[in-house]
This record gives sequence, structure tokens and C-alpha cells, in this order.
Amino acid sequence: MTPVPHALLEAEALPTALEQAFVSVDCGDDGVAAVRTSLEGAVEESLVGRGDVDRSADGRVYFARTFRLSENDESAKLAVTVQPARGECVTTITDVGGDGVLFERTSNGLVEVAVLVQAAES
Repeated sequence: MTPVPHALLEAEALPTALEQAFVSVDCGDDGVAAVRTSLEGAVEESLVGRGDVDRSADGRVYFARTFRLSENDESAKLAVTVQPARGECVTTITDVGGDGVLFERTSNGLVEVAVLVQAAES
């Protein structure tokens, strides 16, 4: 699958995760990155890095989080932006509901991606 920046995609064209998506960002032993996620209007910003300075600035060794739909939502766009400041980072989005890895990229530059998190049909 060739990822396309989320600004260029319509909701129908987004890779789809069933009910929840797992996002991970790992920048190795010497990488540092800013990570920004957004789902249903909730924005989270994190610093990822293994160095002492990175951790003292409230940074995480790596970013790992499962994003779920709110109980009453049918779908929502999950947007992920990773901006490495040093080194290369591996950004992965996995469909916890079953389709496996929806997106994975190793990059030392800006990564912007979005997926649609959709409720299971009853």
C-alpha cells in the first residue's frame, strides 16, 4: 500500500481499521521525533527519544497507543504526524480488529498519514 498524506485523501479512500487502531513510533537508540495524533478532536502531542535529555523533557522511549472509537461513533479519522528531529523513526499503524499492518514507514523526514477507524457492523 502506498501511503498518501491525509490532507489529500477523502474519508472513503482511507485505509480502514475496525473499531481500534494501534499506533507505534520507534526512533531507535539515537533518534528523536515529535509525534502528533488526532482522533475525534482529541489531539495528543509527544516527544519520542531514548536520550536522557529527551526523557527529562517528558519524552517517551517510544510512542505506543491504541485508539478506539467513542461508544456512539460510527467512524472517525485518526491522523498521525511524525516529525523526526534526529535519526530515523519507524511509524506503524495496525488494525487491531484483524487486517494487520495498515501503514508502516521508516523515515528521517516528515510522515503524515491517516486511517479511518470504523465501528463493526452489528
